[in-house]
Amino acid sequence: AYGSHIMGAKLYPGSAITWGIPIGIGLIISAFVLTAIYIHRANGEFDDLNNAILKEAEQ
Repeated sequence: AYGSHIMGAKLYPGSAITWGIPIGIGLIISAFVLTAIYIHRANGEFDDLNNAILKEAEQ
């Protein structure tokens, strides 16, 4: 495993939760955020660029 000494370290003394749990949750949340950003850009900027390319190809 990558960084097992960090991922396996307790959040604080006596904790049952290791640093791997919040890092994993953060990774999942960041994937949702990046997907939302891509969808927002794809529905706006990229559609405009695609329409411009199609319009130019028709000529």
